[in-house]
Amino acid sequence: KKIKKNLNLSDDFIYLPPFIDKNFWKRSKYPKKIDKIKILCVGNINKNKGHDKLIENLKKIKFKINVKIVGEKLKTQIKYYKNLKERVLNYQKKNKNFRVKFEGFKSGKKLKKLYESSDVFILPSIKEGLPIVVLEAMSMECFCITSDCGNLSSIIKNKKNGFIFDHKKNDFMKKLLLFKSLNKTQKRQIQRSARKTIDKFFSNKILYKKF
Repeated sequence: KKIKKNLNLSDDFIYLPPFIDKNFWKRSKYPKKIDKIKILCVGNINKNKGHDKLIENLKKIKFKINVKIVGEKLKTQIKYYKNLKERVLNYQKKNKNFRVKFEGFKSGKKLKKLYESSDVFILPSIKEGLPIVVLEAMSMECFCITSDCGNLSSIIKNKKNGFIFDHKKNDFMKKLLLFKSLNKTQKRQIQRSARKTIDKFFSNKILYKKF
């Protein structure tokens, strides 16, 4: 309805959502429980992706985390990237619980392996449309915590198939702590609901073949 209104379309149109290959983006195992939370963040390194906000939120973390940031280092964002690296090095010296690694660009099986080995997927973006990486993560039954930007709130439903946070309310840590407080059964229920969302809305191969 929003697309129709914004683009002034007639009733004679069809909306095709992004297609996710659920047979490829499918989890075969869950990560083993260890003494630290493994966080995955996927997105090219630029200001709109909110990497700086994620780092600032986590710098004084009081439990052990291992953050992997996957994304290409863009030529137009070298200064921003260097600033992120400097902050990370500085905060790691001050806080033993805080560990961040920049993994560079990953795709296909390498990215799939990272989804599978993470405890939680975080998207801290300031601006987005409908990011494919969130749909891939949901298909992989990752526990998704995303910012409330773009169309994400129409896909992620709080406490049902993931968590949504609002940068303006500064409630990211509240959602991360809520994730941490859930037991294994509660987490699995939300993760499986995320997969069901993809099954229902983003993997209709017959519809795509028709058009």
